[in-house]
Amino acid sequence: MNVGYIKCKIMKKQNSNIYKCLVLILIIFLQSCKQDELENFASKKGASTNVSIKGQTGQIKKDVEVVRIPVEIQLSGSATQAFDAHLELDGDAITNAITGDLLPNTLAMPVESIFIPETVVIPFGSTNAVFDVLVSVSDLEKFYFTSKKVAFALKLSEVTKGNTINEEKNIGIISIDPRGIISATEMHAISIKNGGGGKLEVSGTSNYLPSVASIGIPLDVSLSGVPSRSFTVDVAINSDTVAVLKSKGVIPQNAVMMKTGEFEMPAQVTVDQISSTGKLDLTIPSETLLKYRNNKIALVVQLTGSSKHVVDPVNRTVVLLIDPASIIAANKYTIWLPLLNKPQFNVLNRKFNS
Repeated sequence: MNVGYIKCKIMKKQNSNIYKCLVLILIIFLQSCKQDELENFASKKGASTNVSIKGQTGQIKKDVEVVRIPVEIQLSGSATQAFDAHLELDGDAITNAITGDLLPNTLAMPVESIFIPETVVIPFGSTNAVFDVLVSVSDLEKFYFTSKKVAFALKLSEVTKGNTINEEKNIGIISIDPRGIISATEMHAISIKNGGGGKLEVSGTSNYLPSVASIGIPLDVSLSGVPSRSFTVDVAINSDTVAVLKSKGVIPQNAVMMKTGEFEMPAQVTVDQISSTGKLDLTIPSETLLKYRNNKIALVVQLTGSSKHVVDPVNRTVVLLIDPASIIAANKYTIWLPLLNKPQFNVLNRKFNS
């Protein structure tokens, strides 16, 4: 076959492909121009729209980390061209609504817990637009035990391309009930596992673990709901509560409190990732038990905060009532001192049980 003929055929095919591409580009360009002309024509022909916030619309959705609240922007008519609506949170509006009794039994949601889009695009021809407001689940859980609703306010700050804001409906107040969104089984709350919410009597052989020269009272912390990331829990002794408990007859009047240095307890507990429990032990040396053997020891242990989850308002506290005499009598300290030589053991054993 003639080489020149083949080259000619190839060039014709290439030219044909180039021609097809040019035609396709021209069609796309014409369609784009047509759309722009349509919007421009509609813009010139129609009046600008009045924009307002309608408020919450549709169903609130929740996953492990985030609550999604759908909010609707409403137009007085069809958008004659695409434009932007700018939003901001209005803390003053929600404060005024609550103080003015417009929102009874409601607390203001902190603005730092709320995430909104700064700009919402309103498409050409639409009469509304829906966007999501995001609230952290852990932040919403902080209000779970208040038995109150939480609310926040959104404000239209600006709309573009000649549209106007409806000044009577430029603010939307969104009110939600944490208990309506988070079920009791889903709620993440931290408690003292052993005795939380009540009184734990440590006596005889109950509610402690003996060691060589001390006893350890396992309290531990527990998390309800499905665990996820690691977090810490702060722990403290609530000394002021002891006097109140004495006055109410919850603990004996002659109960004493241990001084600093007479027991050991961590100030913070770490709960590992995908775990529901953390180790919390209170350790009392045998010397302290011996010192207070003629008294009952009262101690109030309390969870004071957490890096992630809410602390259960009831089960955060345990009242320890410790009976040193019964612990000494039950153990005779013999299992605590196996490493002592026989003369040392006999001296201490007689001392503890004299």
